[in-house]
Amino acid sequence: MGLEKALGLLGSPALEMSFWSAYAVDPPARRGAAAPDISPPAREGLRRAALDSLKRLVERHLDSPQLSADFICARSGWSRATVYRLFESEGGLAHYIRQRHLLTALRELMSGRQPHRRILDLAISHQFSSEAAFNRAFRRAFGVPPGKIRDLAARSLAAAPDESPAATRGKSPPSRTAATPLVNAL
Repeated sequence: MGLEKALGLLGSPALEMSFWSAYAVDPPARRGAAAPDISPPAREGLRRAALDSLKRLVERHLDSPQLSADFICARSGWSRATVYRLFESEGGLAHYIRQRHLLTALRELMSGRQPHRRILDLAISHQFSSEAAFNRAFRRAFGVPPGKIRDLAARSLAAAPDESPAATRGKSPPSRTAATPLVNAL
């Protein structure tokens, strides 16, 4: 009985995926052992599946101050070296987490829901050590400072027509193709 068949008999897709993902990410050939017959496309597919699983883990815990390589390793069961190897294509684990924090901060700023929230508070809530560090990273990622995005979002909301149900009764819905003032301002 082959190894694939034995794993299939166990009836655990998670166990099977974990096993094959381990071979895709850290093949036995690297450790001097004989590798099973997994084609390069299959190996790449398993590597992507493992990376996607780790990305979902990061997304679920993005608000947690404990989010770190150790946290991810403990939750996923992967070694630190394997986690780092999986995130190489994303610029590294720390880079990936920082980019996710920056994108979440951008979404918050663009929503305009908290026009008076201090940038420092936003920086701290997204695990940055200081407002200056957050401003530098944000400007590097998006080409504009976070304060400008917040101001543009506030102006955009102020200029937007009232779209409450009472105000839109009897009117045709707004065009989905028209660019918002915020996008135009950028």
